Amino acid sequence: MGILLSGLWQDPSGTFAGILRRLIGRGDGQPRANDTALRLSELSRAVRYIPVQLDDLVRGYPGYPQPLFERAMVEQEDDKWEAVLQTAQLLVARFGSHLLSYQLACNALRRLKRYDEAEALAIAAIRRFPTGPSAWEAYAQVVQDQGDMASAELRWRMVARRFPKILWPRLMVATCRAANGDRDEADRQLQVLFTEHPQEFWVLYHYADMAVRRGDFAAAVSRWEAGLRVYPGRPDIHAHLVRALLHAGDLAGAVARLDSAAFMFPRDPALLAARDAVTAAGGKPAPLP
Repeated sequence: MGILLSGLWQDPSGTFAGILRRLIGRGDGQPRANDTALRLSELSRAVRYIPVQLDDLVRGYPGYPQPLFERAMVEQEDDKWEAVLQTAQLLVARFGSHLLSYQLACNALRRLKRYDEAEALAIAAIRRFPTGPSAWEAYAQVVQDQGDMASAELRWRMVARRFPKILWPRLMVATCRAANGDRDEADRQLQVLFTEHPQEFWVLYHYADMAVRRGDFAAAVSRWEAGLRVYPGRPDIHAHLVRALLHAGDLAGAVARLDSAAFMFPRDPALLAARDAVTAAGGKPAPLP
């Protein structure tokens, strides 16, 4: 039985709130921001790393969530997940009309491995914000985090059907398909995504990585080269390309790529590791700058 239908008796108040929000165009959990909210967002970002000033905004504007949102974001950056959960629970209690409140709480619960609670909260968010993609994504992510890739694929497929214009669920379907043993189909799906979104980093990354996983190193070289044309300033892509060239049997090409990258990223750990692999294979990179 569907999450929304079962909510009619399991969570009637939340479900009816979601129906009403959908009818008035607020089902995505993104309330309209007034001038004060917009100004507070700017102020909160400006002082996000100054706890005293951020706390002053929290106390000074108790009817607005923006300073608390910023606090939670900083706590996430610092991997302080107990603190994130405490802030997010306050947000859910005081600002339950914002989907971000639930999203932050779900993130924290997943990181704390409190998966049952995370799933229950994701379901509650879906019922309250039926057109909010991040609520459905949290529902899929919670089983993926537990390593249940079969269930994760089913859930991501459901999310992708509901939100066909959003890239991330489709990308997750492909990665789950690979994890569930069908790398050829995953590669086909990634090729479609790459054709549609040739400049999206994570599409580029997974498309090239899938060639590596399938042992098609000629394709991997071509795909990492495509990634490098879009993101020449990412040392990790240079390192992946060096390793792909090495596996493809092009030692000279691996050395040339390594020497070229060394001028830009002489101390990057991934490139230094790739340099060791090239040297072990008999290559002779130029001295580091």
